[in-house]
Amino acid sequence: EREHPDTQDFGASLAVILGTAAASAVAKGIGVWLARNSGAKIEIKRNGELILAASHLDSIDASRIAEALAK
Repeated sequence: EREHPDTQDFGASLAVILGTAAASAVAKGIGVWLARNSGAKIEIKRNGELILAASHLDSIDASRIAEALAK
């Protein structure tokens, strides 16, 4: 309930804002950005020498690279 009759109802305003297609598009864009910029990083060294350095990988990609090089 509103304490003052001349103020906006925050819940109704929030429902209108979150129900728009623009809010859905922004949320989807943020999700894509987070997936792309996960920050997983891998460095593989043998005998102190850097063999491979990769960054901005998905964590599953980093584990697959490590497995492939271990074979």
